[in-house]
Amino acid sequence: MGTADQLKIGAVVLGLLAIVYLLKKKGAAGDLGAAVGGAVVEAAGGVVAGGALTIGDWLNLPRTEMSACEAAKAAGDTWEASFVCPAGDFLSYVWR
Repeated sequence: MGTADQLKIGAVVLGLLAIVYLLKKKGAAGDLGAAVGGAVVEAAGGVVAGGALTIGDWLNLPRTEMSACEAAKAAGDTWEASFVCPAGDFLSYVWR
């Protein structure tokens, strides 16, 4: 098993832990879990991105809106961008 396979397995495990966390905590803590789960999926190269969207739909989590993300970044509102942007977009915005 190579390093890439280990990263994929780790990403899936962390994603599942984030889902368990979401099921136990609702509201702002749930949003944080979704952000962490999204970052894990994107860090693994989007291996399970489709599955994450399906699970998010099943849990009635709203999908991010790129227009709201772009508006928050354009306004320089980092706090709002942290909630409405996908993890990869938000991190690239913060560290550019």
